Amino acid sequence: MIAFALWSWFIWVTLIKNISNDPRSWGVGDAGQHDGGPTAFLAVHVVLAVISIAFGTAIGWLGWRGVRAAPTPVESEPVESEPVESEPVEPEPMESESADERQRIG
Repeated sequence: MIAFALWSWFIWVTLIKNISNDPRSWGVGDAGQHDGGPTAFLAVHVVLAVISIAFGTAIGWLGWRGVRAAPTPVESEPVESEPVESEPVEPEPMESESADERQRIG
C-alpha cells in the first residue's frame, strides 16, 4: 500500500509537469502564441491528478498504519514445561465381546 502511494505521487506529479508543458494546456493568446489561460485539457488532468494523489495518500496512510500496528517479534527465553503424568486408560470393551472373551483378552 505504501509502494502504491509512492508510485501514485511519482506518476501524477510527473504527468502534471509534462501536461503543463504541452501546448494544448494553454490557450492561444493575442499574438498567436500559447500564452493564454489554462484550457479544459489542463483543468481535467489537474482534477484527475489531485483526486488520484488524494486516493494514493489515503491508501499510503492506511498502509503505514498497518505497518505500525503489526506485532513485532519479541525474543524470549524458551519456557520449559514439566512432563504431565497421566494414568493408563483401560480400553472399553466392544459391544460384541462377551464377558468370557474379555477375560481371555485382558
